[in-house]
Amino acid sequence: MIDPCNLQLRRLVYQDNDGKRSTYIGQVDIAKGEKNGIGKQEMANRYIYIGHWLNGLFHGHGKLYSPELEICYTGEFEQGRMHGYGVLVRYSKPNDALQKESKRVIDKFAGKFTQGKPGRTGRRTIYHSKYNIESHEGTFVNNQLLYQCKPERVELAIERAEENQRIAEAVLSYYASLDLGRLPTTYKRCE
Repeated sequence: MIDPCNLQLRRLVYQDNDGKRSTYIGQVDIAKGEKNGIGKQEMANRYIYIGHWLNGLFHGHGKLYSPELEICYTGEFEQGRMHGYGVLVRYSKPNDALQKESKRVIDKFAGKFTQGKPGRTGRRTIYHSKYNIESHEGTFVNNQLLYQCKPERVELAIERAEENQRIAEAVLSYYASLDLGRLPTTYKRCE
């Protein structure tokens, strides 16, 4: 449970043994020294997360993406992983067959996620830049359609995913409205 009296806006800078830095700007539970509340972290692996935090982990609604837009997930998180309903979009780099025409493929899954992976019920849509659109609805295992299920079940999963996407976008708007000008900075070493 988060005690709102202990939350303060802070900048945390983490540095690992290789000298790579990760920066967090947002609410910190001063009593625990952990990220709690709403914040943004730019990680050493070049991913960015903006959203809710609990006990130092992504937890609640948020957005995780790469600056190169290779991947973007907006929706629910639990204990640091995509979990619940959300929308995952992956942008492929042009492959040899499509490179001559500079075409990209966009793979989008809207539905339920379990322990960091798309799964269960949802809709997977693959957009080819110049070519056709391929769409599958049903239950997925390892990104493959296992079986089609009742349309109303799929629609409910997609509605929940899109609703969680809207909530996460509202969290991002709230974060953008915070006055983050001159925050105290804490430096931490990671192992």
